[in-house]
Amino acid sequence: MKHGKGILRAEGEAGENLYFEGEFNEDKRHGKVEEMSATRESDQQKVTFKGTLDEKEIMNGYGVIEAGNQRYTGELQLNQFNGQGKIEYLDTGNVFKGQFALN
Repeated sequence: MKHGKGILRAEGEAGENLYFEGEFNEDKRHGKVEEMSATRESDQQKVTFKGTLDEKEIMNGYGVIEAGNQRYTGELQLNQFNGQGKIEYLDTGNVFKGQFALN
């Protein structure tokens, strides 16, 4: 059973490479996340998350999500942008700041 800080590497169902570095609690990813990422094998598109996961392995609280040329920094609830945050377009430098709400 995984408990404490650790690293997990795996292959997903669609052939993507999965990586997790952070805290485990009773064999679940729970607590502070240094990096959680998935890279699609087909086009090498990488999605990265840094922040916190709750006991159900859901992104809640403050975090950073980066995918392609976009980065979101801010509050998350139920794996979605919710609360104060900003989206940065890394290729153009455009930034959108504001209040985000669950759909």
